[in-house]
Amino acid sequence: MSMFSFASSKTYARRREERDAYTSQEMEQGLLAAMNVQEETLAKKKEKKQKRRRARSFRQANENVFALNLGTLSSDAHLATGDPVCCEKCGAYFNSFSKLQTSSSSSSSSSSSSVSSS
Repeated sequence: MSMFSFASSKTYARRREERDAYTSQEMEQGLLAAMNVQEETLAKKKEKKQKRRRARSFRQANENVFALNLGTLSSDAHLATGDPVCCEKCGAYFNSFSKLQTSSSSSSSSSSSSVSSS
């Protein structure tokens, strides 16, 4: 009769005498292998740190710089809120405050329209 008679048929039934046995040499080899792996990972980390130190860094130009007349700060700003609407014909974007005005010029035969925000 098996020691694991209450277990399912998928379990491995064995006697107490059949325990796994490891020699002291096998245990030492396993420990040494684990220590070697740990030392290798530490060495790789040190190499990466040294490579990072050797790399030269350069300051990059900032494209988010623009000129601003300080007199415009005192005037009220026009806020354009809402979702933009794109013109399918010309690709221009409009907001809720945009007004279309048609203008006719004597030199051109077709009528053109201009947009102004107020």
